[in-house]
Amino acid sequence: MTELSKHNIFIKLFLPVILGILGVVISIVLLKHLSIWLVTAISIITLVVYLITIKTVKDSEKLIYDRQFLYINSKRGNSKISLEHIRKFTVQKSNIRLLGFNIVTCTIEFLIEDKRIKSTIFWAFESSFEINDFENIINNNKSY
Repeated sequence: MTELSKHNIFIKLFLPVILGILGVVISIVLLKHLSIWLVTAISIITLVVYLITIKTVKDSEKLIYDRQFLYINSKRGNSKISLEHIRKFTVQKSNIRLLGFNIVTCTIEFLIEDKRIKSTIFWAFESSFEINDFENIINNNKSY
């Protein structure tokens, strides 16, 4: 079993954490003479970054696949989807670069038990071999 979305949380949290650290540093530099304002500013910035981090981790889905199934594990529950029920897997390049790597947005559309189409979205690095491997497995499992 291979994890498809292993960098999703890192990509989602990188910018808020960096901005939080910069906010704390700027608060220290600009407000170093006014200690009550410094404590207030650092506390607010730290609280906002903490809340964003908690929400991101709770809302993130962990996607794991093998040769027959895609497993979606999240706070809302776990799903097991046959790869034959996956209707569309798209990889869309974004203009975002993180630490020198291009970021792509991946969308998976699949059928659930009552024949409704559901989808999930995750971010990944463009050079991730898991995406190419998953795409090859999906194409090989298509029954036309």
